[in-house]
Amino acid sequence: MSEEPDFDTLRKLAEENPQGYFAERTRLIEAFFESVPEERRAQLRKFQADIDAVRASAGTPGNAMETLMGMLSEHMEALLGHTVQLAQEAWQM
Repeated sequence: MSEEPDFDTLRKLAEENPQGYFAERTRLIEAFFESVPEERRAQLRKFQADIDAVRASAGTPGNAMETLMGMLSEHMEALLGHTVQLAQEAWQM
């Protein structure tokens, strides 16, 4: 597996070769998907599609970030709720 590029390398690629940047971005995302258990891939692909849709429709990077932070917050709240529920069930055992 090739070494992953750092942020500055990706930023420079985006500035100088947008097509190359998006190809590399896709490659990195796909490599990540392949690194997780198969049963999680569909869920992660859907989440990535949601992220891409927000980025495409947001109008500005700032708007995209605001919306994405809201999405992340919702996911974190759900994770916290599941964690609390799991802790309560473990305590009852």
